[in-house]
Amino acid sequence: MIDVVIAGAGPNGLMLANELGLAGIRPVVLEAMPGPNPLPRANGVIGQGVRILDHRGLYGPLAGTAEPPRLNPRAMFAAFPLDLALLPNPRAIPRAHHRRSRVCLRW
Repeated sequence: MIDVVIAGAGPNGLMLANELGLAGIRPVVLEAMPGPNPLPRANGVIGQGVRILDHRGLYGPLAGTAEPPRLNPRAMFAAFPLDLALLPNPRAIPRAHHRRSRVCLRW
């Protein structure tokens, strides 16, 4: 039996499916593409996204380091620099969309 249908197997859909599964909810993920999209779709993860990835042990594989997340006062959004210095505990992982999808799939 399926409890939840998730549209899209990108990083957000896969992370949601994993979180729901950990909570005992049975999701199914529907995706039109046969595999991860090799084209860039996002240029990184910032803020609370970094925190949840670190909480689930995915920060290291995505950031390519064994170190914990560090404060990062700058990131890029839509090809524009984004000043995160005004946010509490700003963090960022500058990685391509398809790499995040692969890490979430392995998780």
